[in-house]
Amino acid sequence: TWVFQDMSFAGGIVYWEDENLRPGTQYRYFALAHLSDGGEEQFHLGEVELPPAVWKDKLHGAFPNPFNPTTTLLFEMAVEGPARLEIFSVEGRRVLTLVDERLAVGQHERDWDGRDENGRALASGIYLARFTRPGMSEAKRLVLLK
Repeated sequence: TWVFQDMSFAGGIVYWEDENLRPGTQYRYFALAHLSDGGEEQFHLGEVELPPAVWKDKLHGAFPNPFNPTTTLLFEMAVEGPARLEIFSVEGRRVLTLVDERLAVGQHERDWDGRDENGRALASGIYLARFTRPGMSEAKRLVLLK
């Protein structure tokens, strides 16, 4: 989110928040004034260039957590390449592979509905999500409540 504020304009203050901006992109902002004679006038308010994103190989976790019946796992990748996202029981048994493919740089998410590889609903309990990339592996705890 980029916040633009405290710029004097036509005797007032301009304030807005801009969401869903892309890193490494330049944005220009304008105001359109409706004049008393029925005309319009456009004013350039400013511009901003956002720096490129700095991505890391990271598993952010699951939201919501605890969950029932579905949670979303959020992870990011620093470079394009192979990635695995797996769900394990606390005993260490793999119950599901959510991702096993090449993915692009950036943020990714996958939903998990609390089911195993065969589509069977799993019991309430603690599970582990493991995100693996070349040279790294990270795990987060998930709590499935029914």
